[in-house]
Formats: sequence, structure tokens, C-alpha cells
Amino acid sequence: MLGKKLDRLHWMHWLVILLSTILTVLAWKTSKETLDEKVENKFKRESTQIIELVLERMQKYEDALWGGVATINSHDGNIDYVHWRSFAQRLKLEERYPGINGIGVIHNIQKDQLNSYLKLERKQRPNYKIHPAHSEKEYWPITYIIPDDINAKAVGLDMAHETNRYTAAKKARDTGKAQITGPITLVQDSEKTPGFLFYAPFYKGDIPETVEERRKKVVGLVYAPFVFSKLMQGVLNEKNRHISLKVSDQDSVLYNENFQESSRFDNKPLFSKLVSKKVYGRTWTFDMRTNQAFREANVNAQPMIILLGGIVIDSMLFLIFYMMGRSRRKAVEYAELKVKEADEQRMIAANSAKLASLGEMAAGIAHEINNPLAIITGNVRVLLKLLAKEDVKNAKINESAKMIHDTAMRISKIVKGMRYLSRDGSQDEVKAEKVSEILQDVVDLSSEKFKRQSVELSISNSDESLKVDCRKIEISQVLVNLLNNSYDAIKDLETKWIKIEVFQEDQFCVVAVEDSGDQIPEEIKNKLMNPFFTTKPAGEGTGLGLSISKRIIGKHGGKLSLDDKSANTRFLIHLPIHSA
Repeated sequence: MLGKKLDRLHWMHWLVILLSTILTVLAWKTSKETLDEKVENKFKRESTQIIELVLERMQKYEDALWGGVATINSHDGNIDYVHWRSFAQRLKLEERYPGINGIGVIHNIQKDQLNSYLKLERKQRPNYKIHPAHSEKEYWPITYIIPDDINAKAVGLDMAHETNRYTAAKKARDTGKAQITGPITLVQDSEKTPGFLFYAPFYKGDIPETVEERRKKVVGLVYAPFVFSKLMQGVLNEKNRHISLKVSDQDSVLYNENFQESSRFDNKPLFSKLVSKKVYGRTWTFDMRTNQAFREANVNAQPMIILLGGIVIDSMLFLIFYMMGRSRRKAVEYAELKVKEADEQRMIAANSAKLASLGEMAAGIAHEINNPLAIITGNVRVLLKLLAKEDVKNAKINESAKMIHDTAMRISKIVKGMRYLSRDGSQDEVKAEKVSEILQDVVDLSSEKFKRQSVELSISNSDESLKVDCRKIEISQVLVNLLNNSYDAIKDLETKWIKIEVFQEDQFCVVAVEDSGDQIPEEIKNKLMNPFFTTKPAGEGTGLGLSISKRIIGKHGGKLSLDDKSANTRFLIHLPIHSA
């Protein structure tokens, strides 16, 4: 107990460890907050850059459209297919404008102009037609679109047939500014993914001042079709980005990288941001989230290194203080060890003295008893021979003579057993012994005492051939001690029985000694096998029996234990089985 108190750290030691821990946590927290702020600023910077790149690219596309308007105006507002193709080829769309699907011309045709328009266009393209049919009062057909091979399905398509196309066309006409449509699917897109059209209006002469004049003087639109996914590939290279993007126009999703099937998807993004921007008459919402690439690129072990380093330092401080505490209790431990050794020596000496006294007493008793016993035995044998020779038929005499002989032999056997069991067998040679024979010797010595007190003794042996390597005398002494303890515990009870059970458990022979007494109380179980601990009245027990028995069984490689699962008092002896 004193040793445990000396092990405890002084409050000053705890104070030092506490202050060191607080400094560690503060350093870790400051480092982590600084790093988190740095990473968050990086996300803000990259997300802003994404939007700027998209808007910058849209501006570049708008410049191309106004370039087309200027080209048409240079031809007095009327450009044919050949000149438009020449203009589009000079733009080098794939090289300078990645993401664009083409560039074309849409004319605004009133109903009274339709026949003359078709006649003019069919001079160079006999199969040219406007499609599909609709109920509007005007037409906005695509006259030219370059490159024409991938956009063939769009030639002649009338913008007035569909709401998003038509609405944006009229808005571009009325405002005189570039406009984009709401989400549509391009007729030339085989994958049917979201897209849009980008319009720039052109008029007879300069852009009129009023809406009414613009409606009268509008000639048409220079336009570019876009598949949104191709636009994003042209603007932003996903492989080089650490932010995944989703773009929506109201409830319609135009582009989406934020889906679980993506290899870069992060189920719990470090940062996310929603930004809405006005883009040529529409509102695009940018949903930006960090992905796995962002997480991997911004892994920084500095805060964890600081924390782990602090923990190591605190642990070392604790270890140093603990070792200091241990050094203070070494003297106490040494003293306790010497006291324990002295107790053990006292226990061994007491047991040896007890065995020596018993041995001397047993030898004296045996000498005193054996001489007259030999005379009695000899005379009984002579008597039995005479009775047999004279052919005496008196059964009572024969029976009495035989009883005297058997009793004398039993007394002799008990005396021999007392002499055998009362000597010190610790120096005997270890031999393979049958457990059944050891038990029989012990029971023969104790059975008469049990009979006198009406104690029922029973033996159950599952295997008579079981052998153990042991010093027979020592194992016998342990069993005698257990039987005597059981006898003392139950002799005054109403129900008195003792059961000895022998069985094999794995590689051990188990001898169980159980009596009719109740289970031993919890408060004394842990003390039961301590030297000099006894529950018997003063003068009736030294408290050495179980302690010495445990020591003997331990020396044989076995174990002596109390069976906690039994309702009665039950001790178990485990001894290694002899291997032939």
C-alpha cells in the first residue's frame, strides 16, 4: 500500500505535465488554424479563378460573334455562304476557340419575305429548307453554320419553333446585346447533353437607339452553338483542377462533376461554395466543391507532428517523474521483499519442524504399538491354525479370531501410513505414480475418522490408469490436508459428505475435493492461500496448510485452486499427466 502511495506523482509534477500539455494543444491548435486558413484561401482563390475563366472565355466567344457581325456589315449586311465559310475558316475555331461547336448566321424572315428568301438560298443549296413547322408569325432560320459537316442537322432549323431559342433571339434583337438561350439540346448533339446558343444581333446599319427601331431594322443574328460539357473541357482542364464544378440554369443542370461515381468525388468536401452570376441574360449558379485531388494536394502533417511531438515530450516528462517516484519506493519494496522471504522461511521451518515432530511421534507410536501388535498377530495366526487343525466347528470362535487378525492388520497398516505421511518427502525422487493408488493410501488413513463422525466419503475415478510425475508423499500430504480441512468444516453440520472426483482435462489430471459445506465467502477467498491465514479458532490451525499445499502443487507444474462455480466448497488440483 505504501509502495503505491510512493508511486503517485507529486502535485508539482502534475502541474508541469499539465502546463506542457496545454502548450502542446495551443501550438497544435494555432498551427492547424493557420493551415486551415491557408487552405481555405486557396479554395477561395481557385473557385474565383474558375468563374473568371468561364466568364473570360464567354467574352472571347462574344468577340468572335461581334467579329462575324462586323464581317456581315462589311458586305452591306448581306453575306453569302462562300464568304461566310471563308470568314469562319480564318477564325480557326478549334485552335483559338476550344469548346465552340461552330459559328453561323440566322436571318429574321417575315412571312411576306419567306418565298424570296428560300429562292435566294436554294440557288446555291437546292435542298435548303426551314424546319420544323410552327405557329409563330415570323421565322428565324439558321442560314449558314460552319463547320457544316458536324452541324448539318442544324441548317435551316427555325429558332421560333422552341421557347428558349426564340425568347433569347427576340431579347438579343430588342436589346442590341449578345444573349444566350436557356438550356437546350442541340439537334446535332448525338449524346443529347445540355447546351445553349450564343446570339449577337445585326441590323441594317448601326444598332438603332430604340427597341421599336431595332425590331424594324433587325436583319438577323450571328450565333454559336455550345454543348456545355465541351465548353467546360475547352475552358477548364478537369485533371489540373482541385475543385469539382456543377453549373445550373435555374432548375436545369448544365454541367456536373459532383457525383459519387466520379473517381475524384469527395463525400465530405473540405470546402464548398455557391455563386450565382448574370451571364448574357441568364443566371448561372456555380456549385463548387473540393475533391479528392484538393484533399491530397493539401495534406500537411505539421499540426499532427506538433501534437505528436508534444505528446512524446509530455510522456517523457511523465516517465521521468514516474521513475523518480519508483526510485523513492525501492527501499520500501526491498524491505517488503525481505519480510515476505522471512515469512516464507518461517513457514517452511514451521512445516519442517511439524513434520519432524510428527515423524518422531509416529515412529515412537509405531514402536510401542508394533511390538504388542506383533505378539497379538502371531498368536492369532497360531490360534487360527489350531482351530483349523482340530477342525473346530464353532463359527463364533472362528469369526472372532478372524476379526482380531483383520483388525490387527488394519492397525499395522495405519501405523505404517502415519510413519510414511509424517516424513519430509521434498527430497524424494520424482516418479510416475498412479493417482488411484495415492488416493487409496490417503483414504485408508482417514476413513475410520470419517466413519466415527458419520461423514460419507465417496470416490469417483473416470480412469484408474491415470498417472502423474510426482513425489508421492508430497501429493499425499496435500490430499490429507484438503480432507482434514473438509472434515473440520462439516463435522458439526447436519448433512456431512466429502466427494473426491478424478478426471482428465486436456493434458492435466484433475483431482476435485468437494464437501457439503457452503461456498467460501468472497471477503476471504483472496486471502485463503496466504501464509498464516486461517479461519479456525486460535490454537486449532496455523494457516500453513493451504499455502504449503499450493506451493507443493506449483513445484509439480500444477495448480491448486478454489472452484468459484461450485455451490459447495470445492478445491481443484491440476497435475500434468505422465507422458510415457
